[in-house]
Amino acid sequence: MEHAVPDQILIWADAYLKGAISDEDKAKLEQWYKSLPDRDVEWDDDLVGSPEALRSAILSAIQSKIRKNAGNPSIKKKTSWYKYAAAVILLICGAAVIFYQQKDRPEEKTDDRQIVQRDVPPGAVKAMLILANGQKIILDNAQVGKLATQEGAMVFNRDGTIVYDGIATGSQPVYNTLTTGRAEQSPPLTLADGTKVWLNASSSIRFPVAFQGSSREVDITGEAYFEVSKDNERPFIVKTGASAIKVLGTHFNVMAYDNEPYTAATLLEGAISISSNGKTMKLSPGQQARVDNTDTRITLIKEADADNAIAWLHGQFPMSKTDITALMRQISRWYDVDIVYKGAPPVVSFSGALSRQVNLHYLLSALESNDVHCILEGKTVTVLGK
Repeated sequence: MEHAVPDQILIWADAYLKGAISDEDKAKLEQWYKSLPDRDVEWDDDLVGSPEALRSAILSAIQSKIRKNAGNPSIKKKTSWYKYAAAVILLICGAAVIFYQQKDRPEEKTDDRQIVQRDVPPGAVKAMLILANGQKIILDNAQVGKLATQEGAMVFNRDGTIVYDGIATGSQPVYNTLTTGRAEQSPPLTLADGTKVWLNASSSIRFPVAFQGSSREVDITGEAYFEVSKDNERPFIVKTGASAIKVLGTHFNVMAYDNEPYTAATLLEGAISISSNGKTMKLSPGQQARVDNTDTRITLIKEADADNAIAWLHGQFPMSKTDITALMRQISRWYDVDIVYKGAPPVVSFSGALSRQVNLHYLLSALESNDVHCILEGKTVTVLGK
C-alpha cells in the first residue's frame, strides 16, 4: 500500500531536525512514523539529536525520496520510500554516534579537524557533451539557450535539460556523445525523438543528433535510465558491448560497467527484449535480465527490486544483500576515490540504502558503526580486513 505524505509531516520533520518542534507536534510526528509498515528501525530521540550537518543530511535524504527533484524522471511505479528513509536514518545516525564519540574525547579533536579538512564531497550534476566536430561543452556551467547547431539539428540547454531539436539535413547520421566522469551525474538529456536519458557516474551515451532510418540506436557504457518515446515504426535499441536491448516505448534502467560482474537491464514500465550471444530474453515490468560479463550468459530475475535499481536517480546508494566490494565500487565512482583493501575484505552484506548526498566522511562513519573499518587519506579509501 502506498502511503501519502502530507505536507504537514514534512513541516514537522523539518522542525524536529532543527530542534524547533513543540512536544505536541513531535508526538504526532512520532505517531505517524510508527504507523508505517515494514519499519526496521526504532525512533531514537538521542540518536537523531545530531549536529546540524547531520540533521540536514537526514532531511535531504528523506526528502529526496518523498519529493523528487524537478530534473528526475517521473516514475509511475510505486516506491517504498519509507524503507529508504528508515535505512538512511539508521546509518546516518550511526555516523552521528561516532561523531559524538570522537567529539567527546579532547585528545582526538585534532584528528577530527584533519578528517574534516580532507573530507570528500559527494558528486554533482555535471557532464561533458562532445559534438561531432570534436568541440567539448562542459554542462555544469553551459549557458542557457542554444548550445550548437549540427547539420540542421539544434542543441539547447532548457532550464538544465539538454534538448535536441530539429531534423538533420545531411545524408549521413551525425553523432554526439554525452559523458560523465567519476563524481558526476548528467543533467537530463532529451534526444531528437523525445526519449529522455539520465547518466550515472562514469558513464557515456553515443547518439545521433537526429534519428534516421528504420530504427533508433544508441550506445552506452556505465549506467543509464531511459524513458523511451513510443514509435511503433522505429524500435529503440540500446547497445552495451555484447548486449542489445530493443524497445518501442518504455521505462528501464541499464547498468553496464566494465568492472561489474554483469550487465543488468531492469524494466519498470512497458516491455523490452535483451539479446546476447545469439540468445534473446523478453522482460515484463518488475523483472531484470543479467548478462554475465564473462560468458555472456543471460539470467532472468523474475521479481527484481526495481526501486533499488533506480535509487541512484534519487540520491541513494542502492543495496540488496550487497557485499562490501560491490558497495565500494559505487562509492569509488560517486566520490572519485580509489579503493584499497588491506587484508581480505570484510565478509559483510548490506540491504536498504545510503545517502549519496553527504560528504564521504559521514558515509564511512556509518560503515564504521557496522564494523567496516576504513581510513580516508586524500583520495584513497583503505578498507581494513579482519
